[in-house]
Amino acid sequence: MNVQEIVTKHTLTHYGNLVRAGEPQFDSRRKLWIVELFSDYPIVIQDDLESKRKLYFMKIKPLGFLVFNEQMRLNRDLTTTREKVVSRLSEYLDQWRSYAERLLMAASSDRIARLPEVATALNPVYEILLALYEDGQARLSDFISSRSSKREMKIRQYFALLGEMGFLRSYEDGFAPGNAFTSILETTSSFDDLTLAVFSEILKHRYSYLRNVVSLGNLERIVRIANIVYYDEIHTQAAIPRSRETLRSQFQLEYGTTISLNSIRTNLYKLHRVDVVRRTKNLYHGVGSVRKKMLELESQIPSPDKVWSIPQVWTEDT
Repeated sequence: MNVQEIVTKHTLTHYGNLVRAGEPQFDSRRKLWIVELFSDYPIVIQDDLESKRKLYFMKIKPLGFLVFNEQMRLNRDLTTTREKVVSRLSEYLDQWRSYAERLLMAASSDRIARLPEVATALNPVYEILLALYEDGQARLSDFISSRSSKREMKIRQYFALLGEMGFLRSYEDGFAPGNAFTSILETTSSFDDLTLAVFSEILKHRYSYLRNVVSLGNLERIVRIANIVYYDEIHTQAAIPRSRETLRSQFQLEYGTTISLNSIRTNLYKLHRVDVVRRTKNLYHGVGSVRKKMLELESQIPSPDKVWSIPQVWTEDT
């Protein structure tokens, strides 16, 4: 067998049919054949309106390397293990899922901010904003109870977040309204409008922080369901009508957790009410203006394929 045939056989045998091998490159200085591993990962998209499936491929490279000596004997010390390749493939898909959530939040935060789950998750922010609005200041000590260290930690996190975003600033023994707070206050007519605007800004710019640092509970679930609606539509750049059952299956596949059909139904209804998703003939799909904004934001927010990198073959810790 020639070099390419040996590489192809080894790749299929050791990594399975989701992983492919690139063109073998010979390093004359080290006398080694080096082959980059990648994946054309299949994405099966179910269109329930037309009752058909569409197949798209996501190129993921690199995932690792195959290394052979001149006699085409595998160099196991430099070759990426199957476990590492599988781990990197899973990591990349996780990054794409989170990236899609970022696009969704940036494109629809003003709508999602109207969900009751947001008010519940961001209730500490509501309380801080109310103090700034009514008293012109907020003191950390007014929000902390010695009986709950967990609440104290969360309150401190929200104070820090609002400070980073310019909604409050240190003043004497507490905090005063920041420039961002004042700017929004000048353009809103009520505290409720101000709160909605601040919630929208937090979701747009700090949702990843909230998800990773602060427990979001039901809000994270409803955002994930919205993300399932739009995740495939990013690839097709068009509406993909799907049933609740299809979306439930996709949710469980993408997020690796079970969810009841009732939860899917309830959360889709809530998303429909704030115009984050649309319903056509009992099928759900994205809103054109939201999808268009997400696609526009792809050029502004670096996608995983633009920032994805792994150690080169000479420094791999496999």
